[in-house]
Amino acid sequence: MKESTLKKLNIIIFLHNYVLPVWIFCSLMTIGISQYCFLGTLVFMIATGVTYNKADRMKNGRKILRYFRIALFLCISGLILPAIVLLSFDHTKCMYNIKRLDYTYGVFGKNAEYYKKLLPEKLPDKCEDYSFVTKGSILAQDYHASSCLMFCTDVETIEDYAEYYGRICDEIRVKDDEREKEIKGIDWFCDNARIDESGRGEFKNAELYWINGNFPKGALLDKDSGYVVILT
Repeated sequence: MKESTLKKLNIIIFLHNYVLPVWIFCSLMTIGISQYCFLGTLVFMIATGVTYNKADRMKNGRKILRYFRIALFLCISGLILPAIVLLSFDHTKCMYNIKRLDYTYGVFGKNAEYYKKLLPEKLPDKCEDYSFVTKGSILAQDYHASSCLMFCTDVETIEDYAEYYGRICDEIRVKDDEREKEIKGIDWFCDNARIDESGRGEFKNAELYWINGNFPKGALLDKDSGYVVILT
């Protein structure tokens, strides 16, 4: 077997075993965005291959080929970058708006508007101890791509949030509720928000604005500590 044939075979094996699975995994995490980039990748991949063999015989063939390659690179980037953003920048406040759009549109697609109203449109002026953890879509039964936004702010902002979430929530729950064993209360919320025992001491007088659903959501607001925790 010729060396050139072996080289091509090794490239095919590398692409099949390493590159393609990464593309697929990343694109599925933010399918709401990547589905368009996936179609673009196929189109420009074919166009690049066809033009490559005819570039020298076509008018401006090399220029057209260059444009196809640039478009292909951008489409491939669109498959991978949204997933990278989704899983990164957990403590970078300037990336909040991009992550919020990436999470709502990328993960939920047509249902983006519902999740957009659960997360603040922008961060408040006072925003300390910031954290925004987001998950992507996975093809698994009973799996929900959740997000958890947490920060410390001023009382005025919490009062505004209390008024807003009070309008859209199904119920307001408090700490040491007599129904704690029967309903999912603040302890359950903290477990799902990955707040450890030491951190829960901040929420002694917190109120949980509970939103019913197959995958419960809500906002935990505490005026005493200034903490806001939003779980979707």
